Amino acid sequence: MDSDVRQNKIEEFTQELNLLLNEPESVEMRDGELVEKFDNNLTILTKSFQLKSGQLNVRVVNYRAPNTLTGTIGDKYTFIQWWSTKQLVHAQMIGDGEPELATDFVVRDSEHGIQLLLGGHVSIYHPYPVFVALWELSGQKWTQKSIVVGKMKLPDSWELNKDVDELILENRQHDSMSIEVLDHGNGFLINSDDSEQNIIIEFSKSGEVRIDSEHSITSNTHIEQQSYELIQEKYSENGIIIKYPQITKLKDTVKQKSLNQILKTEALKGLHEYAGSDTGVHAEIDYEIKRQSERFLSIQYTGIRYVKDAAYPNHIFYTTNLDMKQALRLRLSDLIKIERPFIELLKSGKATAVEPEQRDLISNFTQDDLI
Repeated sequence: MDSDVRQNKIEEFTQELNLLLNEPESVEMRDGELVEKFDNNLTILTKSFQLKSGQLNVRVVNYRAPNTLTGTIGDKYTFIQWWSTKQLVHAQMIGDGEPELATDFVVRDSEHGIQLLLGGHVSIYHPYPVFVALWELSGQKWTQKSIVVGKMKLPDSWELNKDVDELILENRQHDSMSIEVLDHGNGFLINSDDSEQNIIIEFSKSGEVRIDSEHSITSNTHIEQQSYELIQEKYSENGIIIKYPQITKLKDTVKQKSLNQILKTEALKGLHEYAGSDTGVHAEIDYEIKRQSERFLSIQYTGIRYVKDAAYPNHIFYTTNLDMKQALRLRLSDLIKIERPFIELLKSGKATAVEPEQRDLISNFTQDDLI
């Protein structure tokens, strides 16, 4: 379709979605129901806040237009829906085709009235920089307010950029970032993949904003960092040697046990995939820690597999990535939206083949095959 036609279709749809969110019946639909209704093009987060004026329910709705319409990464639209009772339901589109993806927020009373602190990622690709925005409710309309930064203490590797009324923070050394609301609800904790590089953004009741690295104000927050160490374990049987890490000194012993079981199971999949029950196979697999932080643990396994009477050995390569907070194994789709823009980056990047015959493997696949 012509680009103007496509743009008109997006505008028609976002208007209809806005009307739906203004209907009292819509608040009875749970987040998951709305996401399924719109074929997973929505991401939604709903919270309830106790304010001076009473209870206020707020729902942040992100709509990502399919690239079949936009032909690009996909325009994103952010809606705020709020209600005190099911008879008083309001909605407003606050992001019109903007790149941001809102992932967390808090509503609070301030000297200026009811404020919405909105945080999230600058792109749908989560590891990239995060943004923080301030909105105020006047009558039945949210208005974005400029953020005036007072005290600021940032480590050398951090950068703060101001884009119109928003704050954008990124870490030059670490791409992977997350943003979450502080326990007291007056700001955000921004995590890089290095626990010593975390940033606190705090909003005072009067509107002053303080930005600080986490160490200097740890006593004023309720964030508990869990340090840990790694030791080496080894599986050795029937000519198969696999070295793998195990976690020690984690304060949460239940989480440590769960993580270590994942690590062992993941490491020994090399035994089942590359050795099997064949007695004529000999394999040696070692590991390298590629990233170790409070948030992520990434292990790369490499090795050599020898088969009796074979002309040459085979190379072994596999990885394990853990979310240390959630005690879960991470897959690529947990961190990256698997769609055409990412595939284009993958195909245009540099790849190193494990075996010589795999050298042109990625270029031989179509985008749909890779997705």
